[in-house]
Amino acid sequence: QFTNVTARYFLTFILSIALSLIVVAQPAYTINDTVGQHIFTFHEIEYLEDPTAKLTLEDILSHHQSEFTFSAKNFNPKNVNPTSAYWHRIRIQHKASSKKLWVLEFFDQTIDKIDLYIPDGKGGYQHIEQGDQFEFTKRMVRHKNFVFPIDNNRNDAITYY
Repeated sequence: QFTNVTARYFLTFILSIALSLIVVAQPAYTINDTVGQHIFTFHEIEYLEDPTAKLTLEDILSHHQSEFTFSAKNFNPKNVNPTSAYWHRIRIQHKASSKKLWVLEFFDQTIDKIDLYIPDGKGGYQHIEQGDQFEFTKRMVRHKNFVFPIDNNRNDAITYY
């Protein structure tokens, strides 16, 4: 017999499946050698504001995945809350057959600090820090923008934070 309690559990189950699909549904940019560069658009970048500026990657991965959202199409990037930290994530579908060297490049040279977390293929993440608060000579690529080479020797879609 279908009772109110059964209906509530069924609805909770369906809702939890729907929410998990939303998290997984973030589109992945597919590496494509015919494209010179790809600028990520609003429907490809999700963000999460951390008003405490204390969340770690472990916190994000274990407790905050469903809180990421997409920016509005008319979004004008500005730091509305300067004491907050902002987490962003993108997904890239890699192609090991690609003949190009691929990088993630941040065009704003005034960013004080960027923490990039790159999946290491072993269940962990490589953490790389850059920003204008660090010496120029310490950059991975000595360029006015913040440039991070990415390893494309894989054929899966991975999420970068």
